[in-house]
Amino acid sequence: MKRKRFLAVLLSAVSAFAGTAGSAYAGTSGMQVTAGIKMTDLETAEEESGEEGLDSDSSEWQEETVSGTEETGENTGEDSSLAADAESAGKAGSVAAVQENSSAEESSNIAGTDPSAEVQEELSSEELEEAHSEEQEEKAETEITEELLTVSGSYECTLLYTSVDSFTLDGISSSDILEAAVTVIIQNESGGSYKSVNKDDGGACSIGCLQWNASRALNLLKSIVEADNDSALSLLGSDLYKEITTSSDWSSRTLTSAEASKISSLLGTDAGIAAQKQLAASDVAEYINRGYTRGIRNAAALVYYADIENQCGSGGSKKCLSFAANVAGSEAEVTLNEMYIAGICYGYRLYATNSSGRYTFNKRRASVYGIISAYGWTYCRTGDQLMPYSEPWTDGYGVAWLQAALNTYLGLSLTTDGVYGTDTIAAVKTFQNKAGLTADGEAGILTIGALIYYLYYDMAVNGEDILNTVSGSVSNGDGLLSFGDEEVASDLAAEGASLKKSSDGNWYYYDETGSIDTTFNGFCENENGWWYVKNGMVSFSTTSLIKGTVDGTTGWWYVKSGNVTFTDAIVKNSNGWWYVNDGKVDFSFTGFAENEYGWWYIESGQVRFTTTSVLKGTADGRTGWFYVKAGAVQTDYTGLAKSENAWWYLSDGLVDFTYTGLAKNSYGWWYVKNGQVIFAYTGLAKNANGWWYVKSGQVDFTYTGLAKNSSGTWYVKNGQVQLSYSGTVQIHGVTYTVSGGKVTS
Repeated sequence: MKRKRFLAVLLSAVSAFAGTAGSAYAGTSGMQVTAGIKMTDLETAEEESGEEGLDSDSSEWQEETVSGTEETGENTGEDSSLAADAESAGKAGSVAAVQENSSAEESSNIAGTDPSAEVQEELSSEELEEAHSEEQEEKAETEITEELLTVSGSYECTLLYTSVDSFTLDGISSSDILEAAVTVIIQNESGGSYKSVNKDDGGACSIGCLQWNASRALNLLKSIVEADNDSALSLLGSDLYKEITTSSDWSSRTLTSAEASKISSLLGTDAGIAAQKQLAASDVAEYINRGYTRGIRNAAALVYYADIENQCGSGGSKKCLSFAANVAGSEAEVTLNEMYIAGICYGYRLYATNSSGRYTFNKRRASVYGIISAYGWTYCRTGDQLMPYSEPWTDGYGVAWLQAALNTYLGLSLTTDGVYGTDTIAAVKTFQNKAGLTADGEAGILTIGALIYYLYYDMAVNGEDILNTVSGSVSNGDGLLSFGDEEVASDLAAEGASLKKSSDGNWYYYDETGSIDTTFNGFCENENGWWYVKNGMVSFSTTSLIKGTVDGTTGWWYVKSGNVTFTDAIVKNSNGWWYVNDGKVDFSFTGFAENEYGWWYIESGQVRFTTTSVLKGTADGRTGWFYVKAGAVQTDYTGLAKSENAWWYLSDGLVDFTYTGLAKNSYGWWYVKNGQVIFAYTGLAKNANGWWYVKSGQVDFTYTGLAKNSSGTWYVKNGQVQLSYSGTVQIHGVTYTVSGGKVTS
């Protein structure tokens, strides 16, 4: 297949900036995943209906609390400590169904969805492999299993389940692809909540982690009732229970607040969560199978395709794939980058006259790209580049793409260095003006979406083999400082000139002839220092950075109340905050500097409020790696923070390279070794509250099963080794004996 030149022109300079940007962490701190778009808003007749994105009005199920941190052991390291803990633990507990430990994964996403959720719902590979689905479209060879559910003879409910086909892409199994897609879609639809209920979603209720609507919601409830009839009757009450078990049509059934609360409670039971996981895996398996049948051969692209199908239906996902194939050359050559481009172009097509709807749609497209690109999977072709998915300045690779894209579209020659500097800001403003956007120089989702659209629309939609460009020019004013109306001391004081105080109380500039020169604008010296003169008079009202020549040196000088102040400081003008060294802006300085508001990260003389990362420097009398948030050095920060290529644990402001243990952020508990979050780690780890099961770097509070280390096999419930449990457990019909949390036979 012909390889389209979709980045050959745009990114030739970017390849020199950096290699592959894939990594095992999420891209932008605080990045939010939006709710799905309702299909009633998608104004294109050819698209089929997909699952609707809905708001949750009920809280997430509660995790078991983990607090405090202690040194942990490796999976094969401190096993004797686990055995010792087991010996000292009590012998109490109850029999529970468990599942065997799933295999380790390559990567994890530390921050990518609902910031209010402390537990990120995950499906084990065993659950996914056992899952089936509701229907199969365009894939006759997929095996469909039909089950007839009955409860006390009171009703019949037929559900169809689809399993994911068996294949491997880029070394990633189809079951792992399915698991990743399920996680992304659940987060988009309900923020990860299994108890979510929408009482009236377009004339019928929607429920659960994928917000099943109308009669699909009814059938899900029937299956939960079948699994735990007694609990269902107790939670629902006789009237609602009877309606669910006897009704066959909820196409227009809305809920009262009382009914919604009861159904939310049922959804949060073990039977409710299990049924939703099974049905979610089943639904998403259908998307995965269809995308694979349609020709996708890249794992990351297939996950992205599945989310598009959930948002836009089968027709919408098919159209997006055709757009992506136009850019890449064929469906088999499509990667995540092309699917992202196609999704953005599709959003512009759907919402040609609805900017609000387009923003919401493209925000989800961008956010999902950010999540998937962080898996560590192959997401682009050799020589291509990570694309921005939020504010691009949070990632140097995203800035480099932005610079190269602006060069292509505007005909510029920006240096693709990954630094969001003055020239790049000026170029962004130029593009924003051309695109009819607010020209603030901040390339957020609206600007990035517009740039992708203008560059690629003809290629994606019409199959053209060129990128769109326009002619243009960018001016960044006077050097690195583009002050606009800022004052400039343009003149040099003449030899023999002086400053003298007049009877009116003002100080005037007298030239070498002894006459007042009202045209003079510049600096002049007297016995009290150097002064800024404006229109022949010392301007005591001026406090700013003024360009001119002082004591034979030309630069931008700190003027305070008219006087050039030879100090080290961070000074503000209309274009930002700047580092002043001995009175003059020092454009060569990159590092940390302090003012009365704290310590700040300075790059090329300017405070970089757009920088959030972990950076090395000296602040507060200490040298090390500090967490910088929006340009401010967090000198007393304790917690997890992201650098360009990893997540780190900081204590009292500095990365603690001696720390190995568990650490928490708003998205869960994470395994840290020598100060770094280890996403590749799957095994057992310890803190003050016990031993915990870690999957792909994160404590998995949803996991109940068995976990092995060199000390033996251990019984885990809700993520914690049950050292106090003695009894029996059953796995796939096999009974195991457990003593003090350890499997003995």
